[in-house]
Amino acid sequence: MPISRSLRVEKGLWLFGLLCVVFPGYYAIGLGPRPDDPKVVENTQRILTSLDAAIPLQPAWMFVYAAVYTSMLLPMFVVHDRGLFRRVGLAYLFALLTAYACFLVYPVTSNGFLRPPLDGFDTSTFWGWGLALNYYCDPPMNCLPSIHLAIAFTAALSAWKVDRPTGAAALALAALVGVSTALVKQHYVADVFSGVALALVGWAIFLRPYGRQVPTPPEVARAARRGLLHYAGLYALTVFGLLLTLHLLDFRPWEPTSPGEVARASSPPEGGAPRVDGAANE
Repeated sequence: MPISRSLRVEKGLWLFGLLCVVFPGYYAIGLGPRPDDPKVVENTQRILTSLDAAIPLQPAWMFVYAAVYTSMLLPMFVVHDRGLFRRVGLAYLFALLTAYACFLVYPVTSNGFLRPPLDGFDTSTFWGWGLALNYYCDPPMNCLPSIHLAIAFTAALSAWKVDRPTGAAALALAALVGVSTALVKQHYVADVFSGVALALVGWAIFLRPYGRQVPTPPEVARAARRGLLHYAGLYALTVFGLLLTLHLLDFRPWEPTSPGEVARASSPPEGGAPRVDGAANE
């Protein structure tokens, strides 16, 4: 199924525009407050439950969770209908802006209550290193809802709209990412379910109403399934090409390098660190 040059250009423009919303907005909110600042600790929510405390940390699942960083690209590979692709972009914008509003109105932090300290596990292994890199790159704020899961499930639902078998495979991957989110202690369980709920609302508003041919034309189904394989190749290249190379090069940006950074890292934050006891908050 040939894809017109104009559609490729439009997809690229949508992706560029969305990235301009994702990175400035996400990091402006997440990196603004210092999570170890006593005032920030006092004014943010910690929604740890007994279920969160019972889930063990499994660093090896980091490379399932890593799919959240490529999932936004899935529709680039499987959605070749211009109208549907535009609706996917609108669903992404809806999820992003809704999540940003939640982050501002009801800030939730995982710092000291869900995430373990970086010196608490072995970063010499590929998966331990990957988890440390993820903790370093993703601030422990911006928790509820999980914007990563909202995007992952929106992308999977767009594939479901195009072709049922392609969508079923994408939804299975998104579900595994949801499980991994809890196992790597990136989010509370409530964050996971709220992120999925946000994706379902976006599906109901933007994707479900869009017309779809039934049954799916064979050439459309073949293009979607081929696109899913291409996306899987991109994911594998990201993990075992880029990330594995950085690990072998011993890239550790979270470790202090200057004497001043070492001194700050070794001294407790003003007012004391938040409590870490693995129990649910009362």
